[in-house]
Amino acid sequence: MVAVTQRINSYLGGVSKQSDDKMLPGQVRECYNGFPDATYGLTKRPGFKHIVNLGTGTTYDDGKWFYIKRDDDEEYVGVIKGDEIDIWNAVSGNECTITYGTDAQDYLTGDKTDYKIITVQDTSIVINSSVTVTAQSAPTFNPHRVASIEVQYVTSSTTYTVEITIDSTTQTATYTTPSSADVNTILDELESDINAMTGDHANITVTKLANSLELTSTVNMDIHAQGGLDNKGLTVVEDEVASVGELPVKSVHGRKVKIVNTNSSADTYWAKFVAHDGVSGEGYWEETRDPGVSPGLNNSTLPHELINTAVDEFTFQQITYEDRLVGDDETNSHPSFIDEKITAGFFHNNRLGFLSKDNVIMSQSGDFYNFYFKSAQTTIESDPIDISCSSIKPTALHAALPTAQGGVVL
Repeated sequence: MVAVTQRINSYLGGVSKQSDDKMLPGQVRECYNGFPDATYGLTKRPGFKHIVNLGTGTTYDDGKWFYIKRDDDEEYVGVIKGDEIDIWNAVSGNECTITYGTDAQDYLTGDKTDYKIITVQDTSIVINSSVTVTAQSAPTFNPHRVASIEVQYVTSSTTYTVEITIDSTTQTATYTTPSSADVNTILDELESDINAMTGDHANITVTKLANSLELTSTVNMDIHAQGGLDNKGLTVVEDEVASVGELPVKSVHGRKVKIVNTNSSADTYWAKFVAHDGVSGEGYWEETRDPGVSPGLNNSTLPHELINTAVDEFTFQQITYEDRLVGDDETNSHPSFIDEKITAGFFHNNRLGFLSKDNVIMSQSGDFYNFYFKSAQTTIESDPIDISCSSIKPTALHAALPTAQGGVVL
């Protein structure tokens, strides 16, 4: 029999269970104690070195183990067991100090299969897929309790009137201008009449500005104003206006008004007055959140962070996720993981991503802990991404693999 020889350049093809005629050169059927390396070829598997017994006095059965590598000189091995986190320095064997933030340990309620850990530089994000994410409760908002009465122009020998109705009772503040009058005099007279009102009307507080009166009340009120030759010399703005052009030029700091624009609720937004001095007077209007909706996420139910603050020192705490600053439940809705469970997380293209049921939710670009739009009026490229898998069958996503062209979710 003629001897048959074959030269194999490398064994970097890995293990293959195919038949010999289908296996590629460089593939092997079994690899015991070997390590295929692109630089050195097939080398002996590195051995192990006993550093320290981690189980002394404690059992870590059913714990969730994880590994953190800062650099070649600083590596850590950790485990989550119950509501405790234990971490050891993998180089020195020293046990690390763990500091817990307020109520942070309440998040550690899962089994070992419930936890996913992703690490970027000093921070590891701990995800507990057994916890249902919730939103903050919506605040109490009482409409019809603020108003701005603004003098548009002054005419002589005309009447300026403000009618305020509370619980079907109407009281009136009125002033008839003499042959010569100014804005300051009109406002002084109207303010005096309002302050003299009795009953529930006495609950109204008046703040006088350069060309307007700002009214606040502890009870609901309905206000009408008129003045001048065509009855448009005195106007009133309560909780909403038809367009931004109807907003008062000056107001008190924090005053909120709804801009309706059209019949479409998607075209409606809220504006807040920002006074230059933080009190009242000169300032500007900026987009804000509907005062009657939830301000944002409940941090205690969202993934927490484990921060490496120094060598052998860690802090486990709640993450401060950004609140919803603008819009409402339609124009800037909560991310889709609200009232659901987060099953995994990943980083991709400068965004933090979470998986929840069949949804992929990614933060604002460069702002990892912000899952809300910056504006309810328009969209920009850095806005959060929230998409659902398209499938005829129920889908539950559990892992993500970022790639240069996109991401693979499983």
